[in-house]
Amino acid sequence: MLMFLTKKAFQRMHLHLVPGLTGIAILWAFVVGCSPTQDTKESRSKRDLLVDEKATPSVPVAGTNLTFSIDEGIDEASLDAYIVGYPDTLVAEKIAVHRYQIKNVPVGTRDVIITGTSSGSKLALGQTFDRGLRLRKDLREGEILELGTLHLPPTGQIKGRLEMEGVSSFQTVQVTIPGTKLAATQPTAEGAYTFSNLPVGLHDFGALQQVNPRSAIGAAEVSSQTSPGVRRIIVRSEPNAPNSLSIVPKNNSLILSWSTGGGEVSGYLVFKKRSGTESFKPEAGKAYEAGTLSSGDIVFVGSTSYFADNAVRNGQSYSYEIYAFNKDLVYSKPLAGSGIPKAPAYQYTAYRLLIDSTASDCETFGTTQIQSLRFHMDNSWQVNDFSNANNSGKIGRYPVVVSSNSVYNSAYEVYNAFTEDNNPWSTLDDAFLIADPFDVNRTAYPG
Repeated sequence: MLMFLTKKAFQRMHLHLVPGLTGIAILWAFVVGCSPTQDTKESRSKRDLLVDEKATPSVPVAGTNLTFSIDEGIDEASLDAYIVGYPDTLVAEKIAVHRYQIKNVPVGTRDVIITGTSSGSKLALGQTFDRGLRLRKDLREGEILELGTLHLPPTGQIKGRLEMEGVSSFQTVQVTIPGTKLAATQPTAEGAYTFSNLPVGLHDFGALQQVNPRSAIGAAEVSSQTSPGVRRIIVRSEPNAPNSLSIVPKNNSLILSWSTGGGEVSGYLVFKKRSGTESFKPEAGKAYEAGTLSSGDIVFVGSTSYFADNAVRNGQSYSYEIYAFNKDLVYSKPLAGSGIPKAPAYQYTAYRLLIDSTASDCETFGTTQIQSLRFHMDNSWQVNDFSNANNSGKIGRYPVVVSSNSVYNSAYEVYNAFTEDNNPWSTLDDAFLIADPFDVNRTAYPG
């Protein structure tokens, strides 16, 4: 395959290319033997105590004590207060009438949620409080943070809408407020969601899609008895699968190309399946590299929709599965196909590339000037070597002779188009990809 980068050409030139050609680290482990001690009743008892001891949930043993009082309008039996992220372990204890304390709170910036019920109020079915407050405080080690007497305002509500990148429905998403006791909600078929009965304050939201281990994050300020909107949150599910797979057989090679299925696709993974094994399913959130697995080989991970598999033999059938993935490394359903490489009916030993141009070096004429040439051969970008400063050099391991039937400026030698430092504005951004490699039929084109 030849890929070359062009911007404009000084002359017609011919390119004639002729194909050519442990250390072991040992880690010694020394084991010191000991004589067995007498297994007395006392030693057995101590050993059994160690074996039978059960682990208990850990809570911080040092930090900050946080204290506060609540107004008399709150039913004390209904009061609940906890540190966000520790809803079951760092909870408030009553220390006096209408006065509470949360002990051993880890230092740093922490959120505390305090909820309760107005005295004498009637709650709706399933509702456990109608007043609430969320506060964010900086806590220092060893200090007692006094919040004073808190007035718990009526709870509020927020509304928002999700945006989906991928093929899943919004019924596969749950919107949560992480680290709290507040119930999750599920959006409508259009992605709209509503959180009611929320403590007043700033809340962080997480929209978690079933196949995506990474939450989409949003935030909103809840004010008493208002319904502010939340900016749209983008949720990523599995992307559209690739389509239109083409597998072109070559001599000990298969050329795979496909089309994107649309949507926000960041790249592709090509899996070569081993005969008789189960299909491979990439794990969401996991990055993969080329390598061998139990059921086959990952042969390509990249952003281009093209791959040349040269690790094949003529006459054997090979099966492939191609997955698209997005920014969150969520993988699509596979696009499957198979092919059999075969030898061509002819052989070739040389390429001739003809670049025909009657260009001037004046850009105002709108003509084509060739400023640099790069070649993609043997499934890799080749390095040009014309360091001998004449028309003979190499492209990768292949010897090359460059000739020209006309040069506009004799001081500008033709081989300069193959050197790496020709003109700075000639870059790989302008590369032209030939998806199907050139096979030169020397019978039809003996020259």
